[in-house]
Amino acid sequence: MNRNYGFAHGTGGTKDDICSEGFAGPYPFSEPETRAMRDFVLTNMDSLKFVYNFHSFVNMYITPFNAIQTDIMPEAFPIQDGIYKDIVSNSDMPAEIKIGRAYATINYLASGEASDWILAATGIPAVSPELGDANKEETFKFTLDTPELVFEVLDAHYPYVETTIGMLNAQVVYSVANETKYDYLEPESSNELFFDFTLQNRGLTSMEEGAVIKMGVSSSDFKITRVIKDYSDRGYGSVEETDEGVKFSPIFARDNVVWTVGIEYTGDEIEVPAFDFELTRVSGDTAIPDYASMSVKPRKSNNQMMEQYLPLSLAQLNDNVELWGSMYALCGGILIAASINFAVHKRRQNKTNVLISDAVPTVDP
Repeated sequence: MNRNYGFAHGTGGTKDDICSEGFAGPYPFSEPETRAMRDFVLTNMDSLKFVYNFHSFVNMYITPFNAIQTDIMPEAFPIQDGIYKDIVSNSDMPAEIKIGRAYATINYLASGEASDWILAATGIPAVSPELGDANKEETFKFTLDTPELVFEVLDAHYPYVETTIGMLNAQVVYSVANETKYDYLEPESSNELFFDFTLQNRGLTSMEEGAVIKMGVSSSDFKITRVIKDYSDRGYGSVEETDEGVKFSPIFARDNVVWTVGIEYTGDEIEVPAFDFELTRVSGDTAIPDYASMSVKPRKSNNQMMEQYLPLSLAQLNDNVELWGSMYALCGGILIAASINFAVHKRRQNKTNVLISDAVPTVDP
């Protein structure tokens, strides 16, 4: 039955013998059971967030695509690929479980497979776990002999199901890039630092409404003279400054909004400065935490500055410049990359600080 779905039907891992367990049927969805499953998924695809197709036996967490040798998930379905990885990394997985597509785990192709079709046809993440216990040979068969053995196997595999259930609703988390560098500090003069904050929806449901967040910043090391009103946003959501605070539009499932906050400060130079941020939800979607606090310690960049000549060439980059974003290689002061889009922020004395303007790595608070 799990070879009769409409993705790459009959192309591998199937049998021509109609009495074989690997028989795929004469054509996709030729069987009433698979047609019923197809119709149910297509009818309810707007409300379905995740699908598990449980099988026995062995002990595996099988992700798409099982009809293909190469792993196309990171490029073809990066959001769903991230969901699978989040579930695995946040779950107490069964001992010695094999994780991945069929070819990577057991060197086997399975065309016409349910999870492959569901993901390809609808975009809904789907997985085909094989229920078993790697340390118990009595589970290495399609029918388990006793109720106790059934419950034992189910208990071992339930944690990742529980994790998935917990991801169904919108779940918004804060993080801040703590790799921000400061190039120099002039005592008793005004200096600036910029921080990238991320508000990410890790759930499988979009936020229902916007929210307003109040941000506070303090430091025991410096005197903060101004919080720069320089908000920028990336992602499908948007950021807007209001009298109440920073307002966020709805954030879609698995998406994020990044905004940049600048701080103007004075003080004596110290080795490791620290800034403390407090984020409070004033109103709006309860998927956003009521309150969060985090401390950020930017790193010094050896006072290395770059002259403001544009466009910047790779030859102008040296090993004292730390790049944020996708970096392929940095060898002997030469950056080798496919393509890089720079954002240049003007600093005093016609100097510039160069940052990659694309994805900025963040850490959870």
